[in-house]
Amino acid sequence: MATLDRDKVSTAGDNCDQQTDPEIDKDFAHQVMATVGQGIVVSSEGWRFEYVNPAFARMVGRMPKELIGRSMDELIHPHDRPILIQARSRRQAGETSSYEARLIRSDGCVFPVQVTGTPRWQDGKFFGSIVAVTDLTERKRFEDELKKSEAENRLLLDSIPDSIFLLDKEGNFLDYRTPNSSILYAPAELFMGKNIHSIMPQDLVELTMNNIEMARQSGKMQVFEYQLPANGEIKHFEARINLCEGGDFLALVRDVTERKRSDEMLWKAKEEAEAAAKAKSEFLANMSHEIRTPLNAVIGLTGLLLDTDLTPEQRNYLEIVRNSSDSLLSVINDILDFSKIDGGMMELEHSPFDLRRCIESTMDLMVTRVAEKGLVLKVVLDDQLPTMLVGDASRLRQVLANLLSNAVKFTDKGFVEVSVRGNAIPEGFELRFDVLDTGIGMPQDKLDRLFMPFSQIDSSITRRYGGTGLGLAISKRLVGMMGGRIWAKSNPGVGSTFTFTIKVKLPCMQPVQHEVKDLKPDIKPPIEGHFQQALPLSILLAEDNAVNQMVLLQMLRKIGYQADLASNGFDVLAALDRQAYDVVLMDIQMPDMDGFEATRRILARFPKMKRPRIIALTAHALNGDRERCLEAGMDGYLSKPVKIEDLQSALRPTGH
Repeated sequence: MATLDRDKVSTAGDNCDQQTDPEIDKDFAHQVMATVGQGIVVSSEGWRFEYVNPAFARMVGRMPKELIGRSMDELIHPHDRPILIQARSRRQAGETSSYEARLIRSDGCVFPVQVTGTPRWQDGKFFGSIVAVTDLTERKRFEDELKKSEAENRLLLDSIPDSIFLLDKEGNFLDYRTPNSSILYAPAELFMGKNIHSIMPQDLVELTMNNIEMARQSGKMQVFEYQLPANGEIKHFEARINLCEGGDFLALVRDVTERKRSDEMLWKAKEEAEAAAKAKSEFLANMSHEIRTPLNAVIGLTGLLLDTDLTPEQRNYLEIVRNSSDSLLSVINDILDFSKIDGGMMELEHSPFDLRRCIESTMDLMVTRVAEKGLVLKVVLDDQLPTMLVGDASRLRQVLANLLSNAVKFTDKGFVEVSVRGNAIPEGFELRFDVLDTGIGMPQDKLDRLFMPFSQIDSSITRRYGGTGLGLAISKRLVGMMGGRIWAKSNPGVGSTFTFTIKVKLPCMQPVQHEVKDLKPDIKPPIEGHFQQALPLSILLAEDNAVNQMVLLQMLRKIGYQADLASNGFDVLAALDRQAYDVVLMDIQMPDMDGFEATRRILARFPKMKRPRIIALTAHALNGDRERCLEAGMDGYLSKPVKIEDLQSALRPTGH
């Protein structure tokens, strides 16, 4: 390194000339270039490296001294050499050149750089160049990520079926983006730089400005709808306006015409479905009434005749009539139950009940048929079962009775067994019932048809045993409503096992465990022939059907009563004006004035202590009929066909 020759430095007055050794200038320049973070290369006129700073050496993964005498040709990617040659030509022509290329590090890694070269001159001739090299790896990575983010944002915006507008608080359009310009039904450019007052109807301007103001005050998004005529029809739009951080407002506008049409179609379909459901309910109510009314006479008169002196042949015929009537009533009840469940009109009760008594009462229904066929009826109850539970005991009896009835029906010898067990669950208690028989059984491949409505395994079974094919379908739905499931296992000629589970609640008190004893059927008390002497009552029978009048009067005489007749509500009111009655047996469906209106007028006309007890008589049996009667102020409810035991029980005052 050269040193400063102090003798060559002279100072004269105010004019000071300082001469510096060129080697010192060169060394100083090298020191400066070594401190910068950018790669610096000084090359000769033959493009060989005369100087390489440490930053460039690190960039290409080599030591500076390894690079002296080499050229950029050895470091640049082969595909980018045409760019290098072009840049050199410009430098030789005296121009500064700048280009992007790819260099190859010593480990073979390729990375992008920005190269800026300035020509060197000596004595007016090209003497090489000074090149600055910038590593673009991070910048390229950032640009790629930015491009990816912009592409994703573009894709996201393009997928939004909304026109997006930026407005200021005065309603001037500042910016827009509309992936589907047809949503505007006008060129999107129409909005730019304009105010909503100049391009929108006045009522829409007021609506928009009001929502802008509400968004500004509340800081919450405002949503509103409006209509505009477009392409010869009325289009529906939904607008959402939100306050931006800078005080401007972002508006998203969506064409909701098709949604409105769909909503209208759904609403219309809903109304049609509700109308159909109402018509179905009315049809079922009318069907129930029209069938039960004559059936009331058939069953009632058959029962009365069976209590008279008859020849064996006559009694046999009447027993057939009674059994056929009971079967017909069972079919009607199945159809009504299925329709109520299918229409969502059936509701479960949630009342405390004694599990053992519930099972006993169901078994009692089977005793006679089991005895007639010479079968053995077995009951196995888990001694860990609670005594009291909360649920719908009547629907549980219905399911169990249906399975027992089928088991007895399809079993000619052997036994029918009911097994009941259960376990505590977080929701309360789960009961499991297994109904096993030694009957005809069924093929495994046909069991999936068992619980389908109106389905039988074989048409010959229908001809031999009868049935609608609704019992198991009803049972499946009832079990489902009670939170359980039902299934079956069977083998032809061996028998079947039907299993179902239900979920019930435990009462607040801890259940008491008990030992299950042999089940004994409840013995119903005989008809009291002197009931009138024990409970003297004056009775008014309101019934418009002549046959039912005769049947009910005969039933009343059987238990020791006489009754006056009324054919409609007006006759009832007139009779009550003439004299006082203890009980009015009120038919619901009567001409001129029905039972509901007659009851309403009785309640309004007579004080509670002086009015008669009103017991509804109805051939309707749909869900809610009983509740409607009681809510109307009636004191009791009898469904036709009326059984004499039920009539006697209804006449007995509460607490007697």
